[in-house]
Amino acid sequence: MAPPEPDLSTTLKRLSVRPMSRREFVSQGAKLTLSATAVGSLLAACESSTANTNKSVTLRLVTFEGVQKPNIQHAAALFSKQHPNVKIVTEFVPFTSTRDKMAIELASGKGGLDFLFIIDDWVPEFVQSGWLEPLDAYISNDPPANWPGDWGDYALITIRQGGHTYGFPNHGGPIGLMYRKDLIADPAKQQAFANRFGYQMPDPAAWTWTDFQNVGVLFTDPSKRFYGTAWGSKQGEQQLAYDFMTGLWSRGGRVFKGEDATGKITDRTPAFNDSAGVETAVFYANSINKVKFADPASTSYGTFEAALSLMNAGVFMVVNWLPFGPTFEGSKDSKVVGKLGYTMIPKGTGPNGRHSAGNAWWYYGIASSSRNKDWAYRFIKFLTEPAQQEDLLQSGGQPMRLSLLKRPDLNQKFPFLEPSIKVAEAGNFWPHVRQYAQLDSAIQEAMSEVVAGSKPAQAALDGAASKVAALMKS
Repeated sequence: MAPPEPDLSTTLKRLSVRPMSRREFVSQGAKLTLSATAVGSLLAACESSTANTNKSVTLRLVTFEGVQKPNIQHAAALFSKQHPNVKIVTEFVPFTSTRDKMAIELASGKGGLDFLFIIDDWVPEFVQSGWLEPLDAYISNDPPANWPGDWGDYALITIRQGGHTYGFPNHGGPIGLMYRKDLIADPAKQQAFANRFGYQMPDPAAWTWTDFQNVGVLFTDPSKRFYGTAWGSKQGEQQLAYDFMTGLWSRGGRVFKGEDATGKITDRTPAFNDSAGVETAVFYANSINKVKFADPASTSYGTFEAALSLMNAGVFMVVNWLPFGPTFEGSKDSKVVGKLGYTMIPKGTGPNGRHSAGNAWWYYGIASSSRNKDWAYRFIKFLTEPAQQEDLLQSGGQPMRLSLLKRPDLNQKFPFLEPSIKVAEAGNFWPHVRQYAQLDSAIQEAMSEVVAGSKPAQAALDGAASKVAALMKS
C-alpha cells in the first residue's frame, strides 16, 4: 500500500498544537510495499546517467542553527566547487519552528525543498505522509562508502521503514552519564566516600542510582557553587520528559504497556505511573529539593544550560547527550577538556534495574516532491562520506560512522567516541506514537508538579496517565 498523498489541511490542523518539546513522535510508519514513490525513486536513479550535468541546479534545505551548520556550509562549498552548476541554499530558522515549516512546505507538494535534515522522531510521520523519497534504488546504483557496514544497527532502526531506507544517519548520540574522572580519581575523595557511606566507590559504569546520589552528595559544596549534578528541569524544554523516561527504563519501567526498545508500541496503555515511575519521579525531585545534590537552578535549565554547567566546571556530573562531547573536549571555553569520563546511565536497585540510555539520531533524506532528486542524492551521499563525517566532528557534531568512532587518534582528542557505541547499544528510543508531543507535555507537567511539591508523585503521574490514555484514543 502506497503512502497517502500529502494533505495540507490535515497537516495544518495537526500543527495547530505547538509541541512542548524538541521531539515530536507523531505516527509509526506503515509497512510499505514498493510504492509509487519508490518507483519514482527507481526512475530517478535510472535517469541519473543521462542527467544534464551542466544544467544550473539549486538545492534547498530548511534547518536550524545547530552543530550541523558549519559542516553543511563546508560541504556545500566543496560540492559546488566540484559541480559549479549546483548551488546549495540553506535557510536557517529557529529550532522550535523547523519541523512545522518543513511539514507545511512538504504538504503543499510544490517542490520547494530538495533534501531534509530530520530527527528519528519525525521519520514515521514523514514516511507515512509520503514526504520522504525511498533511497533504495539510488543506494543500489551508487552507495556511500562501506554502506551499511560502517554504521551500528542502532543507527538504522528508525530510518528503515516498511522494507525501504529513507535517509543516511549523519549526527547524534545517546543520553548517557558524563562525569569528572579527574576528581573521582582523588584518593582523598575515595576515602571520604568509604568513610561516609560504608563501602568503596564503584566504577561509574557499574553505578546504581543510589551510587549516583551518594557521589553527588560527596562532591556538592554550595559554598563554592559546585553541585553533584544539574538537570534540564525547565518545563517546556526537551529534557524534563527525557530525564523521566530514561530513568524509568533504567528501573525496568515502560512508558506504554506494549513497548520495546526500538520505540515500537503494540499496546498503548500508559504504564509509566507504576512503582518504577513513582520511584523515578521521587528520586528526581529529591535530588533538587530534599537531598540537594542537584543544582537548585536546574528548574530554570534546559538541555544546553545543564550541559554548560558541566563544561563550566560547576557540577561533578550530568546525565545528558554525549554529542556535547565535541564541545566539552574541543571548545576553547571548556574547563573540562580531558577531564571527563563517559558511560551508560546508572541502573535501578531493584531486580529489573538495568543500565540504559536514550537514543536519537539525525538523518539526511530527499524530499519526495523535489524536482532535483538526483542531485539531492549526490549531495546527501557526499555529506555521508568519511571526510565530511570527520569535518562534522571537528566542527562540533558527533559522526555516526563506526570507523570514525573507533579511530584511536580521534579518541585521543574526543574520548567519548568509542564509549558512545556501547551506550547507544543499551539505549531505548522514544515511543513512536502520533501523539508524542502531547505525551511529552503531559509527562513534563506531571514532573513539574512533583518537583514543585504541588502534587505527590503517584497523583501527578496518575493524572498524566489518564490524559495520555485519552490521547491514545484520539
